[in-house]
Amino acid sequence: MRATHGRTSECGDSLDSHRTSPLPSRFRDAELRSSGMTTPVNDKAHEAAAIRDALDTGEIRDVLAIRASRLGDLLMTTPTLEAFRQRFDKSRITLLTNPYSAGIVQGSSSVDATIVFEGRERDLVGHRGRKLAAGLRGKYQLLLALRPRRELESFARRADIGHVFPGGAQSERRDRHVVTQCYERIAPLGLPASGPGPLRVTMSTRELDDVRSELGLWRPFVQIHPGCDETMRIWLRRGVRRRVWPAERWIELIDTIHTRSTLEVVLTSGSAVEHRINQHIAGRTLRRPKLAHRLPLRKLMSLSSLARACITIDTGPMHLATAVGTQLVGLYGPSPVEYTGPWAPNGQAEVLRADLPCMPCQGKNVHCPRNVCMEEIRVHDVVACLERCAIVS
Repeated sequence: MRATHGRTSECGDSLDSHRTSPLPSRFRDAELRSSGMTTPVNDKAHEAAAIRDALDTGEIRDVLAIRASRLGDLLMTTPTLEAFRQRFDKSRITLLTNPYSAGIVQGSSSVDATIVFEGRERDLVGHRGRKLAAGLRGKYQLLLALRPRRELESFARRADIGHVFPGGAQSERRDRHVVTQCYERIAPLGLPASGPGPLRVTMSTRELDDVRSELGLWRPFVQIHPGCDETMRIWLRRGVRRRVWPAERWIELIDTIHTRSTLEVVLTSGSAVEHRINQHIAGRTLRRPKLAHRLPLRKLMSLSSLARACITIDTGPMHLATAVGTQLVGLYGPSPVEYTGPWAPNGQAEVLRADLPCMPCQGKNVHCPRNVCMEEIRVHDVVACLERCAIVS
């Protein structure tokens, strides 16, 4: 069994013929390069320099940043957004994201406004995306592609946004952390060389008090989140339980926590299937834990912030716990920790994973008869982590 502490890694539309507000000549040159009319090797550096100068002088003021994907995907971009805000503090930054992720940036100083889009980046070229682009025409001079995709360039043309940075589509390496890769894509605009900081979200005292009162969280507790998006397929076919820890292990862990501490346990869940599994787990423990099902995002964040520790698998709530500064114990199997592990420069994260030659397979091109990599993680391994963090004695 391998335990990892703290940070897990290093750091076909035509262009419109008119514009609402003309761009400076050096910025138009960068735009021509990005559209393929010139192809020097140093185009990207020239383009970045032109955009950086325009941001510094105020010729570019309104920036649309886009990351419309899963919960954890948006969280992973927050260090880059924060660094961009600090570097270009006079810019007005609007974030386009999903309705289920928008709460992450509520109250954040990194963005000035949020546009909620019912879909992901790939949907921006569809009917809803075209309608949205028409309503945004001429409002932004720069589209900040936190995860570059070709669809963003098409959307930018329809919305009359002068430039997309970085342009094109870029694949990600699986041996480097997604936080680092996001930061490095935007860094040519002049972000600090020190690299990305921690994940960060903002919670108010009132939000914390409201959740404490609503859920009756008056005693110290541990949050356990057994499920993930794969849980919804857990009963459909053999071999899809790639990131799921066996239910009997969760039952044993809860009993051990109750036996060796005075802590309460709160089981959180998102989907109805996750909730049924949590009910199954809770009904077989010696002392029944609290169940918190389908909490709104801000309430889930508040609950995680109040917890002494969060124990979960590779899923969005894992990254939420890291972002609010709660001690995390993450159980990893087929997922590459170096790529999507908890980003915790402050050291508030422990990652447990087996040491098998087939890892990380990401569940692709394998037909594992048992979920071996997750089953190799034992309850005593998790308890040992909790002991090291002084959560249980």
